[in-house]
Amino acid sequence: MKCIICERTRIENSEYCIYHNKARGYLKENYKKWNEAYSTNLTWDQYIDKLSKLENVGIWIKEVIDIELKKVK
Repeated sequence: MKCIICERTRIENSEYCIYHNKARGYLKENYKKWNEAYSTNLTWDQYIDKLSKLENVGIWIKEVIDIELKKVK
């Protein structure tokens, strides 16, 4: 099976390849850190929406964010 973003092979129990899966992992890790650091209670949807508007976000993370935002809508 192929990653839902690119043509790479998906890793087991994921819809993503190793690279996009790792990017999603970073998003999850930093979501917790973001809320702790800024004492906020952002929902996951609010968090990825804010990140989608930042310029300094890597391409693999942006691609995962795009998919996550589509899931919300």
